[in-house]
Amino acid sequence: MSEYKKYSSRWILINRISVILLLALSVALVIFVANGIKRNKINRSDNTVSGVTEPPASIPAENATNIPTAPAQTGSEPVSTPADNTAAPSFSAEPTSAPETDLPGTPGTTPVPKTQEPTAGPTQTPTQVPTAAPKTQAPSGNYTEISIINAGDIMFHMAQVRGALNEETGEYDFWPTYQYVAPYVQAADLAVVNFETTLDDTDYSGYPGFNSPVSSLRAIKDAGFDVLLYANNHCFDRGARGVKRTLSHFREYGFQYVGATDDPDGAPDKTLIVDVNGIRVGMINYSDSVTDMIGSQYTLNDNPVSSSDWRMLNIYVTGRESEFLYSRVEEDVRRLRAANADIIIAYMHWGLEYQLEPNSSQKKCAQKLCDLGVDCIIGGHPHVVQPMDVLTSTDGTRQTVCFYSLGNYVSNQNRKTLKSYDVREYTENGLMVKLFVRKYDNGVTEVSRLEYIPTWVHRYQKAGDKYAHDIIPLPVPDSEAEAFGLTKSSFGITDSKESFSRTDKLFRDKVAAYNRSKGTD
Repeated sequence: MSEYKKYSSRWILINRISVILLLALSVALVIFVANGIKRNKINRSDNTVSGVTEPPASIPAENATNIPTAPAQTGSEPVSTPADNTAAPSFSAEPTSAPETDLPGTPGTTPVPKTQEPTAGPTQTPTQVPTAAPKTQAPSGNYTEISIINAGDIMFHMAQVRGALNEETGEYDFWPTYQYVAPYVQAADLAVVNFETTLDDTDYSGYPGFNSPVSSLRAIKDAGFDVLLYANNHCFDRGARGVKRTLSHFREYGFQYVGATDDPDGAPDKTLIVDVNGIRVGMINYSDSVTDMIGSQYTLNDNPVSSSDWRMLNIYVTGRESEFLYSRVEEDVRRLRAANADIIIAYMHWGLEYQLEPNSSQKKCAQKLCDLGVDCIIGGHPHVVQPMDVLTSTDGTRQTVCFYSLGNYVSNQNRKTLKSYDVREYTENGLMVKLFVRKYDNGVTEVSRLEYIPTWVHRYQKAGDKYAHDIIPLPVPDSEAEAFGLTKSSFGITDSKESFSRTDKLFRDKVAAYNRSKGTD
């Protein structure tokens, strides 16, 4: 091979190697640049994922006023369980033994009504408000604490109406029914109870269509209750007229109420907010007792409910919650959060009567309410006490305390009048639940502690065909049995002890566990 050919071959080889090296360098440079861009994007994404967005502007509720019934509790964390600022004792989270002397008030004393009652006011409709208020931060700093006491169903069978009648004056006095529990109710900052009858002025009646004396409200007011729940299966027993008259009497006696409205156009949401010592308590109330259609109308306790009357009531059809309930609750929660509600309580009239356990419909509905942003659920309607649960939302951001049924607060149902029910003695039992609600400086509000007290209706014969129906807070020490009227019957002491045992075992451990989880046991 000539020198020229050798030189040419070497030059071609060098050129080829140079091109390959140049291409490799170019590819490496491209990869380097791409990786740099990718890292830059990741860093920018990380900086925005944890950012807190601004909440929508809130819309205040109208006409809401404070209830200066007891000074707010303040403190810093950690803190021991605060006591009520009242002479009445606090509930016992684990009432396994009865105190010998520390009992509420003196039985039979004149009631001490609260000095100022809250006023009702409609909430306004927001435009963009989150359904729930997820807990993105832990509670910290100083706090304000209030107490809310909740009781079960108030019903008036004719035996109760006759027992309250003063034959000489023709007036009705229901105060003795509440004389022993009033100190507990009055000690709370806010007191709520279900009113399961109508007030249609005349022609009183019991089961199945209830209508009771208007003066029954005086005793409930004197006992210390502030808010009446009116979404239940008997609220329509006298039709639309009965609803309107009943709500009018609520206002006449200074009660707030939720669950129904006599002005659906003026207050279509049927929700309530009460400002208690700076903590805004939002309330909703629904009943599931609507039955199948008769012709073109649904019925409530066999009373046809027209489309216009339906708008007055917070009612829905069991098994059709997705159609009749959930979207309404979602909107209620939106309204209440827009009105700066710190906590939302759903009062549900649901389930099956005389069932000692919640059914699948109640449990499914409770979980959905938890997911929709409700902080606490208080149930009624079964006429017996049912257990409690602490639910966790499906996204894991919140917990909801649920008491499925508080049972009867007072009625004529008991082991002597209900001959055909296997659980008839359970209808004498009730439960008062006291929620302690804390609002911390960092804005977190929660149910920080639970207390409860079982109740029992002592039905005994007074004279002739007249019966007394006294609500007894349990347990009552043997030394105080006479002071609480338990010796007025041959069974008062023994039956009340049995009642306490039945109810206490449902809640003692679960309530204690909840309080331990909050560090307030």
